[in-house]
Amino acid sequence: MKAKKIFKIIGIVILILVVIVLIYAIRNFTIIRKLQKKIEQYSSSNNFHIVSNSTQGDTTININYYTKDGKQAMILRRTIGDQTIKMSVYYNGSRTDTFYETKDSKQAKLNSSNELMPISIYNGLETDSNFQTFILCMVSFVKIANVNQKECYLIKNFKSPVSLNGESKNEIYVEKNTGLLTKSVLNNQVMSREYEFDNVDDSIFAEPDISQYTLK
Repeated sequence: MKAKKIFKIIGIVILILVVIVLIYAIRNFTIIRKLQKKIEQYSSSNNFHIVSNSTQGDTTININYYTKDGKQAMILRRTIGDQTIKMSVYYNGSRTDTFYETKDSKQAKLNSSNELMPISIYNGLETDSNFQTFILCMVSFVKIANVNQKECYLIKNFKSPVSLNGESKNEIYVEKNTGLLTKSVLNNQVMSREYEFDNVDDSIFAEPDISQYTLK
């Protein structure tokens, strides 16, 4: 009888733990599914501007990425210590031209390839199915946080297929009202993003004066 009582208590404890895990997962799943739906209105946009800033050690990378009706432009500045390198890449729909600037030189590479790194609209919460989302929610941590006076969700350890799953520290901040990724922390790399939609001016895609550059 004593053994039966012990097994009964163990069974009750296990049942309580299962219920707690399910409640926790359902709460996270509800929040993350809402964020996944909210970002859908932005993910198909073909007219947007993203500002991305990332830091890792003494390296800072600033990216301004623009796209509109098939055209793309990316201006990247990488600073290591007191040295800054600027790379500007323009895609006009048929060819890509790249311009490099340092303190001492200006070079251009016309009709280049593999230089442009398109920045897509995603929030780091993309999954292949609702079932996969639910499973990931069981081990994720979700809470309200503020980033630059914006109400966001801080989400830890959500191992999305689009995330870098090998990272030991994986935190993302997703804006509550839009579902847009605002900030991420991957190990010792911190990245922040700002967005602007339907306001890209065509002048952004005008390339620099080629006469000021040396052709590579």
